Amino acid sequence: MSRFRKVAAGTWGDERFRSLSEPAQRLWFYLLTGPEVTSLPGLIVVGRAGLAEALGWSPSKLDRCFAELERATNEEGVPMAKADWRARLVWLPKGYRHNVPHNTNVILGWKELWRAVPECALKHEALIVLREFVATLGESFVTAFESAVDRYVAVRRRDQPQERAIAGGSKDNEAPMVDAVVSPSTSTSTAHPPTRACARAPAAPAPVTASSLFPEGVQGESSPRRRSPADEVFEHYLAVRKRHRPKTRGGVLEPKDRRATEQRLKAGYTVEDLKRGCEGLFLSPHHLGDNDRHTEYLAFRYILRDNNLDAFIALAEAAERRRRGAGISSPQAPAEPSEPPLSAAELKAEMDRFREGAVPEMFREVLGEGAKA
Repeated sequence: MSRFRKVAAGTWGDERFRSLSEPAQRLWFYLLTGPEVTSLPGLIVVGRAGLAEALGWSPSKLDRCFAELERATNEEGVPMAKADWRARLVWLPKGYRHNVPHNTNVILGWKELWRAVPECALKHEALIVLREFVATLGESFVTAFESAVDRYVAVRRRDQPQERAIAGGSKDNEAPMVDAVVSPSTSTSTAHPPTRACARAPAAPAPVTASSLFPEGVQGESSPRRRSPADEVFEHYLAVRKRHRPKTRGGVLEPKDRRATEQRLKAGYTVEDLKRGCEGLFLSPHHLGDNDRHTEYLAFRYILRDNNLDAFIALAEAAERRRRGAGISSPQAPAEPSEPPLSAAELKAEMDRFREGAVPEMFREVLGEGAKA
């Protein structure tokens, strides 16, 4: 667990924060910086009693302060905090503003954290909100997010008809029922499961729809994402790296590398040129570790540098010419043997004939037609 937490400096100027009492402000800062906070933005797995104990409060004082956070809404009607105390989950709908992931590895690290979040309506709402937020960071972040919650999303896809019925609501109440908040009194007294209790509670005014989870639509199977030229080049790089370094794992195309790839394509390089550059990277002795630091430089970004790309392409083309001159096929498509190899018995019979003075059939083409049969 990290020893540090991030809090936006604009918190002190926020109108909703300034409207809170001092105990409620303390509760807000605890929800942003407490030991229960993880890298998963806005989701805190903590119970009502545990939160009250951590702050040294009685449960009734916690209820009063948390109610202030629920009443403090923005112009869209989104409260500062929600809770499902029966599921032991607190959700800060705008918590991602204080905990923005800086790279895709952070999002990939959400996988185990997400599985540890209890199942309830608040988790479903968080999935929708975080999916929309991650979409603003770039395609590679979306890919990492889908990888981190792929199993959960697959389950939600099967439940789409039911989710659409819940999210549709009525004309008098257009807010989706997945936004419903279970108050402390309701969650501690009801005997129903969390999901059913959340569905019977009043809907929050936040205009979140389940269809925003799947931008391609929720009817039937989703259409595959169109692969861009940059994705094609990066997939070829991963294949080449896997061939030369079999133990390496896959990766995702970072936004800055995507932009650099697109710039090279706009500069006149073709997709095939960049693929040759990927081949050439793994033919460069310097980048393979033959340097004064004895360090390999095989990251995708090294291919895209101005002073590297042409050299890598030249290395790949030279290697291809040598293979063709020697009659060697490309490493992606190794040549198949024209005839099956001899069995042990057949090889022994040929060697016995050789000892008797006859030239085995397998050597006649090499020695010429005048060889003794």
